[in-house]
Amino acid sequence: DSLERLAATVPLYAPPVIADWLRGLGYNQVRALAPGDQITIGDITVRAAVATHRGNRYGFDRWRADASMYLLTTDTESCFFAGDTALTDDTHVIVKEALWDIGRSLDLALLPIGYAPWWKKTGFRKGHLTHDDALVLFERLRATTLVPYHWGTFRHVTATAYDAIDRLRAMLESHHLADSVRILEPGESIALASAA
Repeated sequence: DSLERLAATVPLYAPPVIADWLRGLGYNQVRALAPGDQITIGDITVRAAVATHRGNRYGFDRWRADASMYLLTTDTESCFFAGDTALTDDTHVIVKEALWDIGRSLDLALLPIGYAPWWKKTGFRKGHLTHDDALVLFERLRATTLVPYHWGTFRHVTATAYDAIDRLRAMLESHHLADSVRILEPGESIALASAA
C-alpha cells in the first residue's frame, strides 16, 4: 500500500533480490542497490551495506531476509538508516569507512527497536535489534542523535506492539545518552544541527 501511494516516476532502490520481486509486482521504477554499492542523488550519496536480518516467516521464503542498511551523506550532513538488522561486530563498519576514516562524525542514527517475548529472545536477536541493542549500536556509531523506529509495528500473543518503546523509555531514565535520543510519535519531526 505504501508503494502504491508513490508516483511511478519516483525511483525505488532495493537489494537485488527484492528489486526483482518488486519488478515482478509491476514496480518498473525499481533499481537494484546491492550491499557495497553507492549511488548519488542530487548532492546526497547513498551507500548500501548488508543487514543481518531474519525476515522470512516460513521455511520456503528465506529470500525475504535480504535486507540492507544505508548511509546517506552530503558534504555536511550524515544519516545512518539501519533498515532491520541485528547487532553484529561489523554493523557500524559502513560509518567507520565513510565518515570516521576521513575525520567526520555521524549526525543521525535511525535504528529499529523490537521486543521479543522471553521464549523467543535468542532467535529474535539474531536478526533484529532490541531496545538495549539499539543503545549499544548508537554508542558504537558515535552518532549525535538517535531516532528509534519499528516500534508499535507488531503485536504478538505474549507481547504488545509498544513493549520495545516502553522498555527503551524506562532504560533512558538512567542512561548516560538519554538526552541524545529523540522518540518521535507519528506526525512529529525534529530539526538537527550537523555534526560536521
